[in-house]
Amino acid sequence: MAYDLTYKYPNKKRVPVMFHSLMEQTLIPTERRYFWWRAQSTAYTLRPNERTLAELQRRKSLLFRGAPLQPSCISAFVRHGDKGVESTVFTDSAYEQAVLKLREIDPSLSRQILLSTEDPATVQYFTDASRGWETSYVDMPRKPDTSIANAEYMRQHGYAEEMLNGLLNLELALACDGFVSSIASNWARLIDELRSTVRCKAGAVFVDADPRFSPLFMSYGMRRL
Repeated sequence: MAYDLTYKYPNKKRVPVMFHSLMEQTLIPTERRYFWWRAQSTAYTLRPNERTLAELQRRKSLLFRGAPLQPSCISAFVRHGDKGVESTVFTDSAYEQAVLKLREIDPSLSRQILLSTEDPATVQYFTDASRGWETSYVDMPRKPDTSIANAEYMRQHGYAEEMLNGLLNLELALACDGFVSSIASNWARLIDELRSTVRCKAGAVFVDADPRFSPLFMSYGMRRL
């Protein structure tokens, strides 16, 4: 089963007029051009300034746990929490199976995982030595109580803290060369768009935790229907 999200915003998938002539000079199919634009605009919007980069480096020195990331590492973004009100939530085991499938497809990838998640139980799962993963992660407040609304959770911990810890997780995820998540998550789509642009990794393999979907050898925007 392949992805087809063209049904979601049929009247909004428009590339700005000033890029139309450029698009005509590419091999990007018409139905994929909106996703090209979305990835480009996302990369532009999220470009960090020097102050933000310095803060992320400071946080990394304080909060990063595990071995330094190697180029062959796998980014695993596990979305639990209140995601169940929007779409299917997959178990830690399902994400682990997706990681195993990713390594079957690309044997050059190591057993090192950069784990990003709001679920403390997921951190315990992947750092369990018996599973054999070399798991690195950011030691930050997480959200074990799914009954707490996101706005209240962020108020408790601080909006700036939540944003900066999120950006640090994002930066670390983009350092990897293989990707596992559920594309139903907007944060997973953000990782996909930024790895395809600023990190030039559109060709890296992405495996979805949803077993109905086939592994992807191109970025979200360029994948076939």
